Amino acid sequence: MNDARSAVGAPSARGAARRAWPTRVAWTIAGVALIAVALANAPPLLGRSRVSNEIIIARTPQEVFEYVTTPAIWPAWHPSSVAVRGAVDHPLLVGESAVETFVVAGRRGEAQWTVVERTPPRRFAIAGRPTGSDGGARITYTLEARPEGTRFHRDMEYRMPSLWGDILDILLLHDRVAAESDEAVRRLRERAEARP
Repeated sequence: MNDARSAVGAPSARGAARRAWPTRVAWTIAGVALIAVALANAPPLLGRSRVSNEIIIARTPQEVFEYVTTPAIWPAWHPSSVAVRGAVDHPLLVGESAVETFVVAGRRGEAQWTVVERTPPRRFAIAGRPTGSDGGARITYTLEARPEGTRFHRDMEYRMPSLWGDILDILLLHDRVAAESDEAVRRLRERAEARP
């Protein structure tokens, strides 16, 4: 009888587990949130990622150079370029900038691109940084005359803004960026060769 009374008055193990469950869930959620915040704010560890493409375009280097260095034309050949504004109606000079609205790997944003190198018709480089991000990129075009036209080489180096960005780049983004870049140079050749 004494045993029966103590069993009735004492909390069961199942009841204690039920009461502890919300506390464990809260601590788990807090831990996951803390890890996510740490990853989002941790500096990137991998440095820069690179995507390079090369293609032959049946046009002179001067024609290709003027075409690819005019921002108003970017949305016509680059699938990630949605719109441009600023100094967009002419081949950009060193120090000039254009703002591009883009969708890269499904992510929409804006970046200001500034010309950092220009040697017509052989080399052109722009550096950009997405609005509100610590990431950035540099795109370099190298052009070389060939009997069949121009060998066009596009090299893009980019840096993710955080360790979390590095992880996403490895797992998801880099392959999509590379595929978009492959499509861009194919479209560039098609559009440049179709010009009168």
